[in-house]
Amino acid sequence: MIVEICSVVIAACALFVSVFTAYIQKKHDRISIMPICFIVEKCHEGNLAVLIRNLGLGAMTIDKALMTRGEEVHGNLIEMMPKVKQKWEGFSLEIEGRTILPTQEIVLIAINPKSESIRQAVKDALTGVEVSISFHDVYGKEYHKEKRLGGWGILEKDFGYVAK
Repeated sequence: MIVEICSVVIAACALFVSVFTAYIQKKHDRISIMPICFIVEKCHEGNLAVLIRNLGLGAMTIDKALMTRGEEVHGNLIEMMPKVKQKWEGFSLEIEGRTILPTQEIVLIAINPKSESIRQAVKDALTGVEVSISFHDVYGKEYHKEKRLGGWGILEKDFGYVAK
């Protein structure tokens, strides 16, 4: 009688442990392929660029992309830029529905200005723009990332440091 009760208790404990382990494994699997959206502002050696980069280990699919400045709302960044007398190095018109694989990126805009006036006009147009990205992972879990552009600061100049 005691042996049967002990075996039932041990079986119940084993069942609990296996169910708990399956739950933890499922949670770990979802976290391990979570996308991490990073909105990048590049202002280095005269180049200006805004990118959406996936720093996570899973794919991210963009559901909604909005660029706003005051009352002005657009689905891409190039429509908010001033007319310049040179070619853009890259830009994206269609952002929604695109999938970004891990370590990959989408170029919202990129330019290597030929003059300081073009550089300043593009910087002025970008300053204050809020980029809002809604996306989901492979399991359909939804995420949201926002960033206000214009934090150019120290990245505008080289440090002048040379490694020895």
